[in-house]
Amino acid sequence: MLGALVLDMRRALLLFLVLAAVLPAAASAGPLIGIADDRVLLNGGPAADEAVAAWAADGVDVVRIFVQWDEASPSPGSKQRPAGAYDFARIDAAVDRVRAAGMEPMLTLTGPGPVWAMQDPSRGSRRYRPSPARYAEFARDAAEHFKGRVRRYILWNEPNLAFWLQPLSSGPAVYRNLVNAAVPAVRSVDSSARLYVGALAPRAQPLSFLRRLGCVDSRYRRIRTGACRHFKPITATSLAYHPHSVTYSPLQPFPGANDANLASLGRLESVLDRLRRAGRLRVDRSLWLDEYGYQTNPPDPFLGVSPSKQDHWLQEAAYLTWRNPRVKLLTQYVWQDEPALRGSAYSGWQSGLRYAGGRAKPALAHFPVPFFLDRRRGVLWGQVRPGGSHPVLVERRKRGGSWATLARVTTDARGYWVRRVHFVRGTSYRFVPADGATHASAARSAG
Repeated sequence: MLGALVLDMRRALLLFLVLAAVLPAAASAGPLIGIADDRVLLNGGPAADEAVAAWAADGVDVVRIFVQWDEASPSPGSKQRPAGAYDFARIDAAVDRVRAAGMEPMLTLTGPGPVWAMQDPSRGSRRYRPSPARYAEFARDAAEHFKGRVRRYILWNEPNLAFWLQPLSSGPAVYRNLVNAAVPAVRSVDSSARLYVGALAPRAQPLSFLRRLGCVDSRYRRIRTGACRHFKPITATSLAYHPHSVTYSPLQPFPGANDANLASLGRLESVLDRLRRAGRLRVDRSLWLDEYGYQTNPPDPFLGVSPSKQDHWLQEAAYLTWRNPRVKLLTQYVWQDEPALRGSAYSGWQSGLRYAGGRAKPALAHFPVPFFLDRRRGVLWGQVRPGGSHPVLVERRKRGGSWATLARVTTDARGYWVRRVHFVRGTSYRFVPADGATHASAARSAG
C-alpha cells in the first residue's frame, strides 16, 4: 500500500515538472487578444457595426485605433499654427462603438503631423522633425478629450520607418524628444493613463533603434556626445512592438541580428532588459504586440503565404505568445484585406481574415478557437474566445476511425487550456467547446 502511494506521488511530481516546463509563469494568464483595422472601423456605418459585433463575438479584448495627428488638426497643410482645436469626432465614434460592444479601445497618437507642427515648416513636410512641444499639445488634448473612455495610448507608430518619422539618421533622438515631451503632458490630465512606446517595425533594425534610443552603442557603452549630450531616458509603461514574420514561420527568426520577428523576440527582450538594467529605458518587462499578421497569396503574389498556411501560422503564433509570459497583447492586423489599387496586382495589407470583397479565409473560422499540437513538448493547447470558463471536449481519431473523447477540460479565465498527451502516429486531434460558445474546431495530425 505504501509502495503504491509513493509511486503515485512520484508520478504526480513527474507530471508537475513536465507541465512546469510547458506552461508559462503562473502570474501570466495569457495575452489579451487585439485587432486593428482602421479602414473598416473609422469609415463607420453598417460595415463598422458588423465588424465590431464580429470582433466582440470572436473574443477580441482590445481594439487598436490610430489617431493620426494631421487628420485631427485644423488646416494641416498650413505653415502657421491656425486657430481652432483638434477634431476627434471621427475617433469618438469609433471609441464609442468599440466600448458599446464591450471591448477596450487603445489609441495610437501618431504622425504624420500638420506642416505647422514641424520644427521647420518651410520644408512643407509632415514627418521631418516634429516639434516636441506641438506633439505634447496634441497628446495632452487627446488624453483630456478621451479621459474616462480610454486608458491606453501608444506614442507614435513605427518611428524606425521614414514613412512615419524623419530623418532616419537621427530618428531615435527625434523620437526620444517627442516621447519625453508627451508623457508628462498626458500625465498632467490623466495620471492613470497607460503609455506605450516603440511600436517598432520588425525589419528596419529596431534593436539598433532601441539602443540608440537609450544612447548606448552596440556594446552598450554610454554615448555622451551629439544628441545624447543631455540624455534623459524615456519613462513610460511598457514597450509596444510589431513582430510581423512576413513569409517566415512563427518559429523561423529573421537573419538580421538587429531585426526581430516573433521567432526572435528573445533578441528584443535581451536588448530591453539591458537598457532597463542600465536605467536607459524606464519601462516594465512586458511586450504589447499591437500588430501581427500574415498576408496571403492570393491576392499578394510577392509577400503572401497560402491561406492555409496563414491559418496554421496564426494559431501557432497564438500558442507561442501564450507560452511567453512577457507578452500581454497579441493583435491581429487586419480584419479585411485592403483592396488593390487600380492597375496593381496588390497594395497595402492583405493580412485580413477576410478578402477585400468580404469572403472568409480559412483563418477566420479558427480565430475564435486557435488550436496547436506541440509535438516536441507533447502538448495540446487551445483557446475558446471570448474568454471565460468553458467546458471543452478534447478528441482524437485514429487513422480510419471516428472521433472519440480523449479528455474533458475546463478553460481558464481567458479561455485557455492545455493538455499533456502521448502522441500516436497516424492520429488526429481536435477540441470542441461543449457549451455552444462556438461550433468551430480545428484538427491537427500527429504525423
